[in-house]
Amino acid sequence: MIFKSLRNIALLFLLFAASCAKQLAPTQYSYERENINGSIQADSKIEAMIKPYKDSLDAIMNGVIIVNDDMLTKRQPESNLGNVLADAMLSQANKCCGKKADVAVLNQGGIRVAQLAPGNVTLGDIYEIMPFENRLVLMDLKGSDLRQLFDAIAHAGGWPIGGAKFKIDGEKAENITVGGLPLDNTKTYCLAISDYLADGGDKLGMIKGKPYIDSGKNIREAFIDEFTEMNKAGKHLKSYLDNRIEK
Repeated sequence: MIFKSLRNIALLFLLFAASCAKQLAPTQYSYERENINGSIQADSKIEAMIKPYKDSLDAIMNGVIIVNDDMLTKRQPESNLGNVLADAMLSQANKCCGKKADVAVLNQGGIRVAQLAPGNVTLGDIYEIMPFENRLVLMDLKGSDLRQLFDAIAHAGGWPIGGAKFKIDGEKAENITVGGLPLDNTKTYCLAISDYLADGGDKLGMIKGKPYIDSGKNIREAFIDEFTEMNKAGKHLKSYLDNRIEK
């Protein structure tokens, strides 16, 4: 009990002393601007410290995922790069959740490279294509909602899609087919898309708030998994256009 009392007195003393201590604050600031360019000399000690980690990361990022046979380029309304990525996403969506995905959609701005050159495609290349952590999700949509989504894609000039085709007429999607059949406004379709878009990103308010399920992987992982499986089967990436979006 005596020890407890002494402890309380000591705490009160410290609090009182802290409240009476003089508070100091800087009254003047100064700085110098240093431009980072080729003239800056690297610090050898820091370089030596990070080298083992850099070498390890480089070895991982330079690992070959698959071979690309053709120049793949991002364009609108349809592109060979967009087709390859959208189809990879659709394929992985069909393998993850025990249900069939009918359509896959990627936004044009989400693909962060203009082209993918022929040759070895490394893990680092995939990170450059899709640096974001956006999740691959699946949502059920009525055909009427899917039509509004395609209208938004038409208005934007065309995005990468898989599993569907349509023609841009003005700023509307016309002659829409899904799985080779005309779009049915009353039917329910399964859409593979990123959580960013599912939450209404990139002006997709028409699907915001609709329930979806997480596939368990992000979009980049879906690409890596699909291309790894293709590589093991002896397949390469190839260029193809099939008029899935016409203008």
